[in-house]
Amino acid sequence: MITFSCFLYRRQLSSTLFDVLLHCLPVNMRIEVCRYNRWEDRQNRLFGRLLLRDLLCEEGYSPDSLERVNADAAGKLFLEDASVDFNLSHSGNMVLAAITRSGRIGVDVELKAALKPKDIAVVLRPEELERLQREDKDALYGLWTRKESLVKARGQGLAIDVRDIYLRNDNRATLQMNGLAETWFYQQLPLPADYVAVLCTSQLLPEAVFLPAEDLIDRAIRYAGIDIATLPLFV
Repeated sequence: MITFSCFLYRRQLSSTLFDVLLHCLPVNMRIEVCRYNRWEDRQNRLFGRLLLRDLLCEEGYSPDSLERVNADAAGKLFLEDASVDFNLSHSGNMVLAAITRSGRIGVDVELKAALKPKDIAVVLRPEELERLQREDKDALYGLWTRKESLVKARGQGLAIDVRDIYLRNDNRATLQMNGLAETWFYQQLPLPADYVAVLCTSQLLPEAVFLPAEDLIDRAIRYAGIDIATLPLFV
């Protein structure tokens, strides 16, 4: 089974609320969040980790499981001594997370307005460029998110050339790497119209289950043991 969750925010958190939510995270994650200068980037990182905690709890792990989450050499997060794989993505004001106990998983979300054809064209094969010239922008969004999610699922970053990912018309892709061919599977995720998102898995799994996250902030505050009525919420 796959479980995914997403959180869309519209405003900047007050410094008081941001600090409360930040202290729901382990020290190493707090440091990582605070490295970013833009408030949007800080909130994306913060909400991504809070979503991950919710998903881990949904799988039966304790709320303090983030203490045992680390990053490998390629930057992919993993939980020590766990049988789950998970992945995070963010774009614009949308944060997305997914988890599974079956194989590997990668997710990618993109704000459509932020995707520029000229920036993507340099990493595509000639036949992919020709296809995009015949189709509308939705083809561009679908192509990019599928390739990006597979790279993230594989967890090797720039070691994978996206030109080696061959997308098929049956929501599958073939990755040709080191003389071997791997098959990967896709599911499109329902998001607001100005975003596009996809998850990629190493196994063919049933439809993903959505975990609502509208009360993400409230749950985190309750976890911190603080009365939300006493907090200024937004800037």
